[in-house]
Amino acid sequence: GTSMPESFRVLGKTPAVDFIAGSMAGATAVAATYPLDLVRTRLAWKTSGIEAGAKSATQPQSQVQRSTMAGILGSLARREGIPGLYKGVGPTLLGIFPYAGLKFFVYQYLKGLYIKSNQNNQNNNSRNLDDGDDDEQQQQQQHSDVVVGTPVKLVFGACAGLVAQTITYPLDVVRRRMQVQDMVTYTGAEMASGSSGSETKSTQSRSRVMIRNSWHGLKMIYKTMGLRKGLYAGLSLNYLKVVPSTAIGFAVYDTAKEYLKHKTSI
Repeated sequence: GTSMPESFRVLGKTPAVDFIAGSMAGATAVAATYPLDLVRTRLAWKTSGIEAGAKSATQPQSQVQRSTMAGILGSLARREGIPGLYKGVGPTLLGIFPYAGLKFFVYQYLKGLYIKSNQNNQNNNSRNLDDGDDDEQQQQQQHSDVVVGTPVKLVFGACAGLVAQTITYPLDVVRRRMQVQDMVTYTGAEMASGSSGSETKSTQSRSRVMIRNSWHGLKMIYKTMGLRKGLYAGLSLNYLKVVPSTAIGFAVYDTAKEYLKHKTSI
């Protein structure tokens, strides 16, 4: 039978290992930096029109703008302890596993197809010149000679970011809701919605529902706001950030590995 080390070597030649490695790398990064992501989201919420408008009647504008990263971290730590710094980490981890994994999987899979396609073309050309006595040696040489250009890397990276973001975006929506749900003021929600009477009461009753976990958040947002205006709200704007950043990130990553003489072929 096949030994265990050999099994791992075979797995290492497939995009599956890229999915696993990318997922673990993403989870490690989230665990180390999540409090900063939480602070970023809360700072953005505090300076938004809804939050600032809701507080303008009771607080001067200068006090609303005085929030800092250190201040929010300290306030959360004093009020809720360490768990408060990781509020919403559940959907973030659930999202980062497939997101980071899919990015690496799709990128390496597309790059592998590109390399194999070029190899086949080179093999067909070489058969016209040689009888194939050293097929294995020629194949290895051709594999190392296949160059993936920077424009191709950018396209593959953009495709990877597009696929990963589309699949995991609803969990990102849940994460942001959980990060700021205890900061929501009903006055701000009413002002933003422009509702009154029975509509205001309905809005308040929905606002009071706190998201308990990822699955509860997905169900609640889908039930109250639907798919396009709820779970996928703002996706097109997110594409403008994620797709080019992923494309550039993979292109620079692969080019740097080539510059350092580190093999990048699958």
